Amino acid sequence: MEAEATNPGDGATRRARWKYLALLGILAVGAWLRFSHLDLVEFKADEAVAAHLALRFVQGGELPTAGLMSSVGVTNPPLFIYLLIPMFFITTNVVAVSAMIAGLGLAAVAVTWWIGRKYYGAWCGLVAAAMFATAPWAVVYSRKIWAQDFVPVLTTGLCWAMHALVLGRKPRAVFWVVLLPLAVVQVHFSGLALTAMVLAVLAVLRPKLDWRWAAGGLAVAGVLLLPYLRMQARTDWRDVAQARAQVGGKSW
Repeated sequence: MEAEATNPGDGATRRARWKYLALLGILAVGAWLRFSHLDLVEFKADEAVAAHLALRFVQGGELPTAGLMSSVGVTNPPLFIYLLIPMFFITTNVVAVSAMIAGLGLAAVAVTWWIGRKYYGAWCGLVAAAMFATAPWAVVYSRKIWAQDFVPVLTTGLCWAMHALVLGRKPRAVFWVVLLPLAVVQVHFSGLALTAMVLAVLAVLRPKLDWRWAAGGLAVAGVLLLPYLRMQARTDWRDVAQARAQVGGKSW
């Protein structure tokens, strides 16, 4: 009997299927870690203040002009609260809001897989996603109503945009490359280090930029910051003075 001819494409199809099954397994583990026992997630002063500020606007109050107070006595911009507001429009249940934030954390894992797969290969995407899905601090910072819990999804989006700009040669991606690190700064001041890194990468690699889209990203970030700047002007730039004192080694 003649041996049946084998189709080389069958092996590739099977390998691709197993890789997608592996991705589903990784996402399942990541989901279990992020969504389990959300009713036991800590809900202390910062979480309560953030929920109050978002709910006050949802219930007809004024748009917040500032976010939470940082550990060094400088008031954060209100972008974190703005990101919470749509969630509190959907539900006032803080456990459900925590679940939405956990969903964003899981989405960041999926985006990490996509970046790795698209630019470096399937195995790179799977390994990166698996590490992100199970990293303890990545899990901790994706389950509660806290500013830092929005940082992973924003930085993952920035990573995608940077790859699209530099490796994908898409000049319009600079819109997100400009906007997202500035958004992280408005969520948590650690974004200043991220912004410096982005500027360094752009200076070294010199990708082709569409300056109109760069200006657009800067403009959107500026609009988001306007309420905070107005509040600072009304308070004689108190937080700016406090930040300068902290950087200079002095405290009020």
